[in-house]
Order: sequence, then structure tokens, then C-alpha cells
Amino acid sequence: MRIDVNVLIAAAAMLLLAITHSQAHAEGGRLLVSNNHDSSITVVDADILEVAGEIQTGNRPSELVADEGGARVYAAIYGTGEVQVIDTASLKVVGKVKAGEKAYALDITRDGRRLVVIDSSEKGDISVVDTASMKVINKAKALQMPVGVRISPDGKTVIVTNAEDKAQVFNLDGLVPVREISVPREVYEVVYSKDGKMIYFKSVADQEIVILDAATLEVAGRMSADNIDGLAFSGDGKEMWYGGPEGFVTVYSLAENKELARLETRCGHIFQDILFSPDGRQVFVSPGAEDSKSVLVFDAATKTLVKQINLSKMARNLLFLK
Repeated sequence: MRIDVNVLIAAAAMLLLAITHSQAHAEGGRLLVSNNHDSSITVVDADILEVAGEIQTGNRPSELVADEGGARVYAAIYGTGEVQVIDTASLKVVGKVKAGEKAYALDITRDGRRLVVIDSSEKGDISVVDTASMKVINKAKALQMPVGVRISPDGKTVIVTNAEDKAQVFNLDGLVPVREISVPREVYEVVYSKDGKMIYFKSVADQEIVILDAATLEVAGRMSADNIDGLAFSGDGKEMWYGGPEGFVTVYSLAENKELARLETRCGHIFQDILFSPDGRQVFVSPGAEDSKSVLVFDAATKTLVKQINLSKMARNLLFLK
């Protein structure tokens, strides 16, 4: 039997191309991008990194979260004070609940049964929503206008930050305030470390990252940072990517305690979101400015720009659906 060498070469080339394509792209899925100055969410095909569609929502969708299975997405709608439910199969809004005047940010418990939503109006309500009935089952008041919210990994407590220099800790059951802690001003990003032992507060106004011990809520460290939002950890918890200085994202090695790279984003606006793909291969950055209607895609290993996904509207929050 004769083997055609040209056929073998062509087959090898096709295999190499397929492997290269697989390594250069995140695992199959969709990236959702909230359009905060519009009434829609952009859908991006994560395989080809191209816009694939749009979901119509209420006015000014802000933060997005999904249940564990990815069947439902919940969007905080700043313009109406609602939380809207999106069915990810049909990509249509299938439910909603009123959660204040300006629903700005939200988080979801790991079991997907409850949402915590903050109203960034002067009322400053914090609402707990039962996702099965889509009804508000509890409410509390924040000290002042809240801007950030995070549920602890064990689902027992909620941290709410405000525009000043305070954060409140609530028991999720009953939504009872149990502690008030001093943090920098304007902390929009509250992120737990991958092991859940530390909590990172990124301040826009005071341009620093304050690290608290999750068990004691005492300060464990501080890092200088600029007034650009956004903070995310790699899947293995060894790297932290955060916004700043102006026009850049900084990559920091927690294992080596040193800066690894500064990646240009050309973003001078304070609002920005940073998100790792589930497989950890890519990092998505949404520079939240009127003149930056795009999502930047970086290779997490090489720290290089893979693609700029151009949008027709200003990007705000990012969510990856497998």
C-alpha cells in the first residue's frame, strides 16, 4: 500500500491548525456584555470572538450573574430598579422583580436560590430575592449609597460597600447587620481569593487595594493601585489582574509578590470589568468608556492582546456562559 506524502502533510497541517485554534480560544460558550447606556446585552460567540446577537432588556443593564448550571442569567437594571431574568436557551427576558429605584449590583448564592441586590439610590436598600418565586423576601438599609456587594463563599454573610469609607457585613439569613468595617472610599470591587481566606477591596477614590483576612475581617495588607476599576484572579489563584494605571491593566503575581506585566487598554474611565474564561486561557477586559466600545481579549499565558471585539455600544459588565 502506497502512502501519499502530500496527503499526510495536508492532514498534519489541518491537525496543527485545529490545535492552534483550540489553544488560542476559550472553551465553547458565550460572553455576555451589559450595555450600560442602552437597553440591551450583547452576546459574543466565545469560539470565534465575534458578536452573535443581542438581548433586549430594561433601561441601563448593569451587573450580570448566572445560576450554577447557566440556565438563567440575572441582570440588575439600573434605569428601572428591577432584576430581570434571562432564559439562556431563548436569550429572552422571562421574569422580573422590583428591587429598589436603581438596581446597580447583585450577587448570587452558589446554590442559585437567592440573590442579593443593592439599590444605589439615596434609599440605599439591600434586597434578598428568592429566585424560584422571583420575589423579594427580605430587605435592609445600607449606611449610605451602596455601590458593591459580595456573598461569602460559604453563603453565610454578605458584604456591602458604599461610596464613602465603610462596609457592612450582614448575615444572609435575616439580613441582620453584624459588623461595620473601615475600607477605602468607593469600593466597587469586592473579591474573595480563590481559597476564600482573603477579601480584596479595590478603591477607586483612594487608589489602593486593601486585603482583609476573611475570618477576622482585619487588614492583612495594602497595595497601591490607580483609580481604574476591575479585579480578577486566575483560576489557580496565583495571578491577580486589576485595572490601572490609566490606560492599562496590571498583572500581579501573588506567589512571587511582584508585578508581571502592564497591558495597554487605552481606557481612562474608572469603570472597567475583568473576567477570566472558565478554562483560564483568556482574559476579557471591558473598558467602560464612550469612546471604547469594545471588549479586549488577552492570552492569559503570554499576556498579549489576542483580539479587540468591537461593539456598537458601551460595555459595562461581563459574564461567561459555558
